[in-house]
Amino acid sequence: MGGVFCLGVPSALSYTPAGAAVLGVPFLDFVDASVGTFALPVTAFLLAVVFTWAADTAVVRAELGRAYPVVKYAIPIVLVAVTATTAAGLARPGWSLTAGSLSDGLVRVAPTFGVLAVLLGVGWLLRDRVRPRRWRR
Repeated sequence: MGGVFCLGVPSALSYTPAGAAVLGVPFLDFVDASVGTFALPVTAFLLAVVFTWAADTAVVRAELGRAYPVVKYAIPIVLVAVTATTAAGLARPGWSLTAGSLSDGLVRVAPTFGVLAVLLGVGWLLRDRVRPRRWRR
């Protein structure tokens, strides 16, 4: 609880006359960039690795079904690639490729909608696997 307070106060003071900052960047932006950009994909990577490589594989296989190879092999690779390209400065936030950039033409927006279409298709294929049995018809 003390850690939340110690991070919360400078975040709250970032855009006030106090101007709490780290290396000239407002503290709130610094925390947002570090947690949202790096901590989330690293945590997701660790979860995927622990549950597919270190946990009881029979239970995990039963829960994930056909998605098991994707979670075991593809997701960790994608998460490492995303984190590495972000750290190298090659990736930009996803929101910069969508509605705010429509004036730049479909060349920048089309990949975003392509990825969304693929994810929607994968979700549609896995819908019976993740839906609880009591909801199935």
